[in-house]
Amino acid sequence: MRAAVIRVQNGELTLRRAGDVYGLTHTTLFYRLKKVGHDNPEPREAFSSKYTFRQVFNQEQEQLLLT
Repeated sequence: MRAAVIRVQNGELTLRRAGDVYGLTHTTLFYRLKKVGHDNPEPREAFSSKYTFRQVFNQEQEQLLLT
């Protein structure tokens, strides 16, 4: 997501082309760009899931499950 946003901001890719290259829908990418701003050289916001409020396990418990 971050790479797609940066490449669109730099003018390297169009919104739709970046979506195709990175496997994202162009609408998702559009809303991310709108959220971080088109003129920012670096996205300042960490991208996270919008479903974190529905998590069953906290981060520590997830790490324990991975090991």
